[in-house]
This record gives sequence, C-alpha cells and structure tokens, in this order.
Amino acid sequence: MIYTSIRFNNDKVIFDRKEFIELLRFLIKQHNIIEYYLLEENGSYLMVDDTGQIFIFQVYDDNIVDYLSDIALEEGLSKSIVTDLKNRNKILFYFDMDNKELPDTKYWKNYLKSPQIIEIDHKKYYYYFEKYSLPISKSIIFNKFINDQI
Repeated sequence: MIYTSIRFNNDKVIFDRKEFIELLRFLIKQHNIIEYYLLEENGSYLMVDDTGQIFIFQVYDDNIVDYLSDIALEEGLSKSIVTDLKNRNKILFYFDMDNKELPDTKYWKNYLKSPQIIEIDHKKYYYYFEKYSLPISKSIIFNKFINDQI
C-alpha cells in the first residue's frame, strides 16, 4: 500500500531529498537507532535504538495539518486548539500501533505538540520525534532476534 502510494505520488515524496536524509541520519546517530521502519508515505518511521527502546518519528506536510485543522473546526474544538493548528504552533502527533484512526477529538489536547520544522523544496514539513510506550516484552526487535538465533 505504501509502495503504491509512493510510486504514484513521487513528486510528494521527500525520502530522497538531501535535507530529509540529513535529518534522518542525525536522529539515527543521536539516538543510536539500529532499526527503522517506514510507517507512512509522508516519511514517518518507527525506530528502535540499541537498547530496544521504540521511537516514533512523524512527519506532516501542510495538507495534513490543514486537514487536521478542518476536523478541529468542524468538531467544535476550542478556539485555541483551532488557532494553534492553523498557525502550526501545535500539531496533532498521534500514533497507535493497534489503531490507524485518529483519536476521538475530545482527547486531541493530549496529543498536541510543538513541531520541529524542516524546509524541503520550498515547502515546510512538521515533525516530532518521541519515545513510544510499548512494553519491551511486546516488541520483537530484529537485531535481538537475529542475535538470539546465533
């Protein structure tokens, strides 16, 4: 599914852009990332460090943020939330491994975070990098799996 989307929307893909590659390399080095898996065609990844800690790196473009702003407005969320989204002061960064849907809007305030910004090809992209709370016992880290097999 992701591959098909990337193939047909190649003009929107940022994976091969120098700025994105540099950011990804920086995060990998700074956090000792040894595994990473593409989650979405917009450049979001699930990452694993050398201790097995899981991180989520989410990337949104203006279209996604506008969509979230429209939902907030339509659902009657507070003026401050709508304003923060429209002005890009806060962005809804949410990830649930078991559920691909957005959280109920009544909980959005819990997931609004200040984004970092990267400019690629004269377009702004908003990203957030955070630890993901998943019990280590529920995760299978490829590196550990391979080492246990030897």
